[in-house]
Amino acid sequence: MSGTSRIRVTLDVVARTDVGPTRDLNEDAFLICNLTTGEAKLSPEVRRHEVGANGSLFIVADGVGGLEAGNVASALATQTIMESLRAALAKAPMGDDRHWGDMLTEAVRDANRALREKAVATGRVDKGMGSTATVLLVTPTGQAWIAQVGDSRLYYVADGRIEQLTTDHSLVQEMVDRGLITADKAKRHAIKNVITRALGEADLVQVDLLERQIEDGDLMILCSDGVSNGVDGPRMLEIVRTERDIRDICLKLVAEAGEKYGADNATAIVLRTTVTGRPKPSAGPPGWYRPKTLPLDGGSGPWLGPRMLVETVGGGRHGTAWLLVLVALIVLIILSLTLSVMSVWVSGRGYHVALDGDEVRLYRGSRPFAFIPPLYRPIDLGMELTTESLAPGAVPVLRDGQVICRTQGEAEDLVMALVQDPAVRGDLYYARRDWEKAAEALAQVPKPSAAVTRKLALAREEVWKQDEDFRAAEKLYEDAQWDRAAELYEKVLEKSGQTFAAAASRMVECVPPTDRAKREEYLTLAARLERDMGVVGEATKELRERSGGILRDAQRALEAGRIEDARKLYDSVLATTPGDPLAAAGLACVWNRQEQAAEQLQTELKQSPDDEYRREALKFLADHAPKTAQGATLKAKIEGFLEGLAPTEAPAKSGGSY
Repeated sequence: MSGTSRIRVTLDVVARTDVGPTRDLNEDAFLICNLTTGEAKLSPEVRRHEVGANGSLFIVADGVGGLEAGNVASALATQTIMESLRAALAKAPMGDDRHWGDMLTEAVRDANRALREKAVATGRVDKGMGSTATVLLVTPTGQAWIAQVGDSRLYYVADGRIEQLTTDHSLVQEMVDRGLITADKAKRHAIKNVITRALGEADLVQVDLLERQIEDGDLMILCSDGVSNGVDGPRMLEIVRTERDIRDICLKLVAEAGEKYGADNATAIVLRTTVTGRPKPSAGPPGWYRPKTLPLDGGSGPWLGPRMLVETVGGGRHGTAWLLVLVALIVLIILSLTLSVMSVWVSGRGYHVALDGDEVRLYRGSRPFAFIPPLYRPIDLGMELTTESLAPGAVPVLRDGQVICRTQGEAEDLVMALVQDPAVRGDLYYARRDWEKAAEALAQVPKPSAAVTRKLALAREEVWKQDEDFRAAEKLYEDAQWDRAAELYEKVLEKSGQTFAAAASRMVECVPPTDRAKREEYLTLAARLERDMGVVGEATKELRERSGGILRDAQRALEAGRIEDARKLYDSVLATTPGDPLAAAGLACVWNRQEQAAEQLQTELKQSPDDEYRREALKFLADHAPKTAQGATLKAKIEGFLEGLAPTEAPAKSGGSY
């Protein structure tokens, strides 16, 4: 002890927490405690105290977003960790090193058990009660022990540099570690708040434990993700260099986080160290921390019970051997039963994504333990997804990782993050009716097929149906206020870049009959947009009714051999109704291109098998196939296709008209 008795560690500490501009409840909690004097100060003013024999404790906890009672969970976690350490220190003999790391790890696990018990007592086991925890324990010799669960953080500022000592237990961090995304992209990722580890979410919790020697004049920042999401490491360092007073540093961090991020509560603890009696190292960074990997069971060493039993009743070398075998069998049976019970309980909770051969599947429940049979069930993604669509390196995440998501939405977001092909990602979003993200993904397809173009148009249509101006126009339309409704419909059409079919169709109805030119303009636009979506709407029906007589005249001219007359008539229909299937089929017969036209119609009918108008156009091609062997083959091919074409459900809609 003579080498350490001259060391004196003094800490200046300030803390601040803020509910933020968008939250009604503060689910963050922090704790500052001098374990030697027993003083636990939760107020934000600057505190100065010398680190005594029992050390000093600092905690930032964040009630897990999406779970109920997050404020209760974070408060219970901080209180339990403090009380557990106090009890452990009271039992430790004076002069002992007290196994600081083991005591800290056990205190965090006590908090996990306390949250589990609280969830059971309040009936929240299925609903959830969880919290992150970043815990700093400073010893009288100037060692910093850090325990980490979740995505709150601890930053260390020394020698003009800032270093994030803790590692986030989050989905995007795991993706960064596996090379799926960059660290910069992770900061803005849609699922950056999905964490993979928290106190209170399972009976066992893995605790990251770090150790580092602190030096004179160094600065530490503990913060919740509400701060780190708004203020990154380089900006923190800039604030530290600009604001010399730790109170100003802390206030600036929390205030700027609310301005730049603001979607969460923000909490920060800032400490500045004064260490005397120990010279700084002459070269190199001081005391790089070393990670410690700790097993879930606490790693407390061999079990003493069987050894004591052998010494008392063993009866010699052979008796001892048989007793050891018996004890081993009993332990194995108990372990198997425990794993079975835990697998039954765990596999029914949460969601996870895994591989079934080359197919990617979403499951309700977690993966089972070892040899225990799986009890989870698959969830329909709306389409078949294979590993070919995944980003490079994603397969090991699904095959080897154990990422549990609390909700189906988070699990689906994980799938989206792993998919590289924008067409596949768009199909997945489309299947789950997330129209805005579906449109964004499908718009990125470099060479879109007819099916992609159709889905993109449908997705954009659903997005614009949620527009406030369109909803207001619909209300005016229902109240028969045609002129005011027309103004809003026209405004929405301009915002959409003339791509909103429902608004164009409504404009046709709202325009006065006397303004025929304007009505024809919107009628043609609506019909074109309906065609892009593969929808037979009112505009399309009206134009088809108008062109019915012209098409019959064109057909008679074609059958009579008046090819030029038939061509002019078909062209006149296509001029008013671009893409009309019957007119296009007739024109294909004029130019003797029936085979190409049939292939195009077959492709479109595979996407919209309920489109009777295209069926009619395909039958027209079969009836007007050339009287040759090639024509007979084409006719038989078309008839076979039509016989095998089964109608399917129409595309999903969420209101509005076409």
